[in-house]
Amino acid sequence: MNPRNSIWYDVLTLNSYVARCQSVLQAGRSDNDILLYWPISDLWNNPHGMLPDMTVSDTAWFSNQPIGATALALWDHGYSFDYISDRELRTAKALNGKVRVPGGTYRLVLSPPCHLIPLQTLRHLIALAKDGATVIFESKLPDDVPGRGRLEERRSELKRLLAQIHTVSVGKNLQEANIGRGRIPVGNGEAALKRAGVTREPMVDHAGVFFIRRIFPGGWSYFIADRHGTPLNGWVTLGCPARSVVMMDPMTGRTGLAAVRHEDGKTQVYLQLPHGGSVILHLFANRLIDERARTYWQRDGPPVNLSGEWHVKFIRGGPVLPLPFKTAKLESWTARSDTNVQRFACTARYSLTFDVSENREGRYFLDLGEVCQNARVSLNGHRLGTLLTPPFEAPVELKPSDNRLVIEVTNVSANRIRDLDRRHVKWKIFHGINFVNINYRPFNAANWPLYDSGLLGPVTVTPIRILKP
Repeated sequence: MNPRNSIWYDVLTLNSYVARCQSVLQAGRSDNDILLYWPISDLWNNPHGMLPDMTVSDTAWFSNQPIGATALALWDHGYSFDYISDRELRTAKALNGKVRVPGGTYRLVLSPPCHLIPLQTLRHLIALAKDGATVIFESKLPDDVPGRGRLEERRSELKRLLAQIHTVSVGKNLQEANIGRGRIPVGNGEAALKRAGVTREPMVDHAGVFFIRRIFPGGWSYFIADRHGTPLNGWVTLGCPARSVVMMDPMTGRTGLAAVRHEDGKTQVYLQLPHGGSVILHLFANRLIDERARTYWQRDGPPVNLSGEWHVKFIRGGPVLPLPFKTAKLESWTARSDTNVQRFACTARYSLTFDVSENREGRYFLDLGEVCQNARVSLNGHRLGTLLTPPFEAPVELKPSDNRLVIEVTNVSANRIRDLDRRHVKWKIFHGINFVNINYRPFNAANWPLYDSGLLGPVTVTPIRILKP
């Protein structure tokens, strides 16, 4: 990351987004409900080889284990959790019916289907239950101990410990043992979580929505992202109660009071989150916040393509600035026959003057369509901001005529790197390290395809009006 990278000029926008997110995600403390036990002995007990490679590129060591299936099910159903190991479990203490570890306080401990368990771990889980905590064993209790040292002696001790867990049926596929001041449910994991009063976040029922929840004195903070799927536009039920909710757009820093209602004892907030978008919510449990309300927009007609002659001028980058051109058709600038355009990396300025049939309020969504890759947008002399991710859109106010739109589009550096390697330029000057590709072979971009660059559109405006949820 340096000034020779084409996207250097938009790094401030990216860093500001990260800073706003981290100002929330590093504040307060984690508010996850579940400690998910990681039965590592089951992973190690593999007759087909020695210790498996625990890599980030091949996650079968996790996803093919029962813990992987349990974690995915929890994630998909909106339950928040942290992992905990055998060693970390030894630090856990029961406190007022919850489980306290150095990292925070949790509602309970959940073990995925587990074949092997160290005696010390099982002893401590039973002790937590006796002291008032809830310890869930999904599907079944453990069957055996790991290792072969003093095997029969340790198996006898396992049977003695398991004999303390006398379960009775409390529902379909769910048994439960009252032990000391706590309990140990065995069987259906989600049914056990509901019985234990663990609240899930229903927002994840909308495909692609992801959240992180933090707690601070007097309320909670949520980071919410729509990573894939369809845009989220409507009322969302939260797992925590609130009298008021302040919403922040981490990309721009704009804040406003969110629309809130209460249904069946639950707090609901109105969210408009595009595919790829994110939002930060601050929930205040008992405070009414005096702040300007957040503006919600609703489309009020079909989109209209902006037509006319685009003026395109290359303003920054290299290896040389290509000649400017005019076009009525938006497409990748690499489609032009000019070699300098095909190897160019950095920024071109697109400008267009256009008229619109004014709607009753003059308010529109400006949508740039496909952009490769970042866009700085100005309209009628006013800067709208820098757009880094789809959808490349923003609410705007337009005049009936002579609207001037200026878009500075920056591509990535791939085409320039491709050109350097095709011309055998020695540019890989990195002292003390090898420069390799993802397969740990010598890096060479000469055979890369040309990457689309610039404003591809179509650029449209759609009439909008204020929505009052």
